[in-house]
Amino acid sequence: MIPTTTHWLNSDPTTDDYVEVLSEQQLHERYPGFRHRSGMVATCEREAGFLRPEVGVAAHLRLAERDGAVIRRPEKVTDWEIARASSC
Repeated sequence: MIPTTTHWLNSDPTTDDYVEVLSEQQLHERYPGFRHRSGMVATCEREAGFLRPEVGVAAHLRLAERDGAVIRRPEKVTDWEIARASSC
């Protein structure tokens, strides 16, 4: 079953913004080197790239530190609170 985000999928394969939905079987056939969880589906965009999340997070951390942020690791999260939004 495709998630509820299907309303944004372009169903016209002749357009540049066409998004192809791959079933679990299609995903396995096209990308046999990846580990797929049972029931997994994927979307493929012709113009999209590939992102390794860990590399992206590391880049954000480096930029934050460069701009003065103090990154504390490892740090146990004991509480989480949403503060009121303020203008910068």
